[in-house]
Amino acid sequence: MGRAASASELRFKRGRILVKKGHMAARMFITWMQHARGALAACLVALLCHGAQASEREPARPPEPATQDEAAEAPVNATYTVTINIPDENGLKSDIMAASRLVTLEATPPPTLAGLKRRTEDDATLFGEVMRSRGYYDYDITYSVTGEAAPYEVSVSIDPGDRYALAAFDIAYAGGLPENAAAMPTTDEINAGIGGPAIAADVVATEGRLVRWLRDHGYPYANVVDRLALANHPDKDVWVQVTVETGPLIRFGELSIDGLERTDPDLVERNVDWQVGDIYDQQQVDDMRDRLIDTGVFASVVIQPEGDASGAPGERQMDVAVAEGPPRSLNAGVSYDSNLGPEVHFGWEHRNLWGEGEVLTLRTSLGTDSQRLDSSLRKPDFMQRDQDLIATANLINEQTDAYNDTGVEAAVLLERPLARHLRGSAGIAGDFFKITNSDGPEQSLLFGLPVNLNFDNSDSLLNPTTGFRLAGNVTPWAGQADTPVQFLAGQVTGTTYLPLDSGKRVVIALRGQIGSIWGTSINNVPANQRYYAGGGGSVRGYEYQHVGPLDANNNPEGGKSLAVFNSEVRLMVTEDFGIVPFFDAGNVYESTHPDFSETFFKGTGLGLRYVTPVGPVRFDFAVPLDRRDDIDDPYQFYISLGQAF
Repeated sequence: MGRAASASELRFKRGRILVKKGHMAARMFITWMQHARGALAACLVALLCHGAQASEREPARPPEPATQDEAAEAPVNATYTVTINIPDENGLKSDIMAASRLVTLEATPPPTLAGLKRRTEDDATLFGEVMRSRGYYDYDITYSVTGEAAPYEVSVSIDPGDRYALAAFDIAYAGGLPENAAAMPTTDEINAGIGGPAIAADVVATEGRLVRWLRDHGYPYANVVDRLALANHPDKDVWVQVTVETGPLIRFGELSIDGLERTDPDLVERNVDWQVGDIYDQQQVDDMRDRLIDTGVFASVVIQPEGDASGAPGERQMDVAVAEGPPRSLNAGVSYDSNLGPEVHFGWEHRNLWGEGEVLTLRTSLGTDSQRLDSSLRKPDFMQRDQDLIATANLINEQTDAYNDTGVEAAVLLERPLARHLRGSAGIAGDFFKITNSDGPEQSLLFGLPVNLNFDNSDSLLNPTTGFRLAGNVTPWAGQADTPVQFLAGQVTGTTYLPLDSGKRVVIALRGQIGSIWGTSINNVPANQRYYAGGGGSVRGYEYQHVGPLDANNNPEGGKSLAVFNSEVRLMVTEDFGIVPFFDAGNVYESTHPDFSETFFKGTGLGLRYVTPVGPVRFDFAVPLDRRDDIDDPYQFYISLGQAF
């Protein structure tokens, strides 16, 4: 290059070293391609998928062996500083920096200057792969290594040039057009992105959508077997052709089930959406597998047509291979509230009670002031598929500052999905309680018609980091509570989770609750049916149920409406440990509707989270910001499993 041994410079353009030798032959090839494909002045480039793979990860490379020059060179520990100049457009700079071995291995310099030059050359080659994978085929890379002694200065400059567009995505079929060629997908149906940037990862994703389309339309063995990519430099676009081997056209045949032990075959058969003779549809197969897994009966489910791609087209027996999981499970836990004290929890569940996926659940909670035994039975696919019959019965004994009650509540509901992520239920409910509060003892016998709607697209039950939840319920009640009583109770709760970074290590969690009781005065509503706020699941920092109206003895009276708002910032410090500053506010009102002119009770504090395989362990320390003398303690703390909401 005409430079001293202490400096090295090289230029790359369009993925090759600029040399004069061979230019005439290259021009003759390009001219031939122009005639062969109209305006296409094409040169064969590296396969797009190769560029995509190179851009997604740093290639695993063995330690750099010493060359002959390096062996003759005394080790000097070639420390260096590196500067990479590239426009920060379309995420190029971050991709290049992430791929660069000069950057990632800067703290581990090679032992010799020759090794440093080789590391720089390797980076230049790798940068070319990254540029092509992002749609830049007219790039220009210049680099140099300068300095008489360590630390050396490494400089890389990249001119990306124009980004090429995807001009065509052609599909060729190995062995000729398939049987139903007229039904083959168009580029629009597989969202090929014609006219958009020629990004390698997008092209590979389009191949995946093509294969999936074929498998959803009768070709379960479809696969891409070859691809060709040509860059047209004058027009700055790329032509791609993929070759697909479809395999035979398959239709659904009879069902064969293997692996059932305690389960009735009807549980599997009623989850089939297709008819014998229908064209094979991978989506229907996947949906059936997901429904069977969701029953909780099976540990694994594999569904596939009999035979392989070498077989004849036509009907294929559908083989369903299942492995049943353990039908029973036990669980236990403990929680602590500085106001209510400790509480232990035990649970038992049977997920296949009579062989058709029935779920029987028993749970008990034992605390110093509250004891309850909850039971539920879920009968799936009751009378029609996706409609569940749910029966619940709960025995309850509570001693709180608001009231003491002992009794039973029960309900029978029909539940079914109404839309994606949305479920609804309706049925009948009843409860019978003996209640004692500041107004004296009473007996309450009520019957209701509950209607519930629940939307949930969050990503986790115990530790959500994204998504939204909305739950609403309305129940008309009628019965006897010393005197005949009728009222309508309703509540809406909305929760959202907003991640602030791609790793979901910082999440803002927000929740709002609004509830109202219509149709009667507060004195006619049984004490255990009123609204209360305060405590670990409500406005933290205040005693359980103590937010809202109090009687002359500073005991909670409850209300006919409530409004509660919660906010948290969930910060993961390590993979397993996080901190959660939070702020809560709310109030309970004797009026039918929340009176927002009244001051909210506010609380704030700091929580700790430790992530376990069954959910995060929660410790929250909270203080009341509107502390009342002789009523509110200076602080409260809570320990439990799972997030606060």
